[in-house]
Amino acid sequence: MYRKFVFLLALAFLAAFAVSSQENKEPGDKDGSQKLKAISDAIMPSTVHVEYYLKYDKGEEPVIAGYRCPNCSKFHGTNAGEYVKENRPVEIPGYLISDTEVISPDMLTQPRFISKIRVSNGKSESIAKISEYGIRQQAVILKLEKNLEDSKPAQINADAKGPFFNVGFSMDNGMWQVNVKGLGGDIVSYPEISEFARRAMPSSLIVNEKGEIAGISMNPEIKADDSWKCPVSKMEKISQAQLEAVFAKIKETCAKNIVRVQINFRSPQIKNDTRDSMPGRYSNDDDEAQPFDTELNTKGIMIDGKKVLVFAGIKPKMTARLESIKVFTGDRQTGKPADFVCSMNEFAAIVAELKEPSQTKGFDFSNEDILKLRSVLLPAVQVKIYGDNLVMNYLYNRITDFAIGWKGNRFPELPGTSDDIFLFDVDGKLIAVPLDYRPRLSMDRYSSSYSHSDKKLLPVSYLSAALKNLDASKNAANIPLSEKDENSISWLGLELQQLNPSLARMNKVSELTKNGRNGAVVSYVFPDSPAAKAGIKEGDILISLYLEDDPAPIEIRAEEQQMRDFPWAEYDRIPDMYFQRIPIPWQTLENSLNSFLTNIGFGKKFTLEYCSGGKIITKEFTVEKAPDYYDTAEKYKSDFLGLTVKNLTCEVRRYFQKKPDEPGVIASKIDPGSKASVSGLKPYEIITQVNGNPVSNVKEFEEQIKDKTDLSFGVSRMATNRTVKIKMTNGKDAKPADGEKGKSKPEVGPVKAPAPTPEPEE
Repeated sequence: MYRKFVFLLALAFLAAFAVSSQENKEPGDKDGSQKLKAISDAIMPSTVHVEYYLKYDKGEEPVIAGYRCPNCSKFHGTNAGEYVKENRPVEIPGYLISDTEVISPDMLTQPRFISKIRVSNGKSESIAKISEYGIRQQAVILKLEKNLEDSKPAQINADAKGPFFNVGFSMDNGMWQVNVKGLGGDIVSYPEISEFARRAMPSSLIVNEKGEIAGISMNPEIKADDSWKCPVSKMEKISQAQLEAVFAKIKETCAKNIVRVQINFRSPQIKNDTRDSMPGRYSNDDDEAQPFDTELNTKGIMIDGKKVLVFAGIKPKMTARLESIKVFTGDRQTGKPADFVCSMNEFAAIVAELKEPSQTKGFDFSNEDILKLRSVLLPAVQVKIYGDNLVMNYLYNRITDFAIGWKGNRFPELPGTSDDIFLFDVDGKLIAVPLDYRPRLSMDRYSSSYSHSDKKLLPVSYLSAALKNLDASKNAANIPLSEKDENSISWLGLELQQLNPSLARMNKVSELTKNGRNGAVVSYVFPDSPAAKAGIKEGDILISLYLEDDPAPIEIRAEEQQMRDFPWAEYDRIPDMYFQRIPIPWQTLENSLNSFLTNIGFGKKFTLEYCSGGKIITKEFTVEKAPDYYDTAEKYKSDFLGLTVKNLTCEVRRYFQKKPDEPGVIASKIDPGSKASVSGLKPYEIITQVNGNPVSNVKEFEEQIKDKTDLSFGVSRMATNRTVKIKMTNGKDAKPADGEKGKSKPEVGPVKAPAPTPEPEE
């Protein structure tokens, strides 16, 4: 019944094709039925079903590429896990080439995901195993355990004459169908690699009108000459045993040169700003580590005996906290210490150097033109990090196409997945790695974070040029910093308000700002700042900026401020256990624009486009480091008082309307239950005097409280001033405390505050 159905279906397709092939008819053969019967008789006894039964391995869902569509020659997505859940095989076509051998499309899956392979002709069946792989043809040779009844191996006649047809099979709409196309007469030229080819149907037999099989095409193209007319025995192949030998060689190389890298970071400094983090919202440069992580485990490759390329696209804010790097090779549980060398400017990676050289010389990079490797069988290693374990699975894949990407470079595309895949040639030389380019920075609040689903394989030829000239390839702004400098930020010296449709229309910049979706209004210009020196004024509208090496504009946005009225009126009712949760009342310098400029890097040049008085103005700037702001201001902590104070900075003075020469230090932290808390001091109050002496910075404050028996603070809270007194001794004979090591309690307040919940140090 199966044979009859396929035969009738073949006749239907061939009859439809014959209408457009009248010129090929021989004299006396008016309806072409003899040709159709000859083709059908030639191919039907050789056709078989190949069924792949898949399984999960160590909890991982199976991954397969499937096979090329005979209509469009592309790979269509196949959810292999669904086949397992539905307890059914993946069915693909095959052609019997001997009594116990079948050629079929290469499914490009790992053996660990294959439960069994079964071959059937509709009447009998046999279990099969892969014995050989086509090197330049996307094909596998299956070895059957027994012969199939009523099947006949395809006999290839290299002397057969055309015209020729592609005849193949595919599953469509739940049914097997015969696909018939005339063999393409058009010649395709690839001048970059000096190759000529003819279009063909993948996974098909090439048959003439007499039913003679002239060859087999497993790719969407065949050679332009007649070299495709050959038996499968002469096809370039590699056996399973030979492939295992290649894997053994690559495994030995990878064990030495693919490493696990552990990067440790300082804990981030706790800030009292509870608003959204601007860098996280507005930067399109995502990290593999999250902002509050203190450890990142990732993979890397040895460049030589000392240098390691670490796959980690961490941002400057994260790199600033980098403390140590350890490199683990093979199954080693003890890492080798390494020093940070640089961050790569274009690639999502850093370079580290082992303190003690290893015995490896690093990977050999392939010099082969990657364009010539299309459809070629290529060994591969899939590398994943599970906790502290580096897991490598050895497989193979084939480049099916190329995509044009960053700076016009060509990136190989693999069917199935390219995540975590390192691609090699059969000699063990590295061809491509799963390394991303650093994504373009953006201030667009609607831009998504960096997407790992869009990963591309990077040909090592692009990477090699950068590694040979690290000085020109490094990012000088993305480096580890001291704890004091980790919060340093760039600035223009502006406070901004996000534009909206009404403001855009009022200022006649709707067209330039997408109806106010982009753009920011200058609400304040700090004196002596880069913006002030350039003549930018309040009310000007920032539109976009341009970087030196990026022709596309960066659209400027300001964060939408969610500032609420600060609870100054209720301040005395807030228990000291909640002091650390009180947000800062002023607008921080760490806004979207300044964070973006910080990611660009100090010293880099850019052009700012803005609107002033109805005119569009462009000016050139250099990224400058901002002066100390609240997060980086010098501080002093008195353990005796339980009080931390900081210098007044420009944004703090602006909020409190303090002139640059007015004295004062700000209370940045007050420990619950401490002398400072019991005395009535509150966070963000300004101490202007100590015992009647003005204090202008934390050094003066430290000097003024040393060796004092009693302290009297002049305290300013917005427009209200008061005096706070603290007795530094418990009795007449006690020695005065030095402000740091005293153990006595202040004689203020009749009731001690409740025991605090431990809070992290600032």
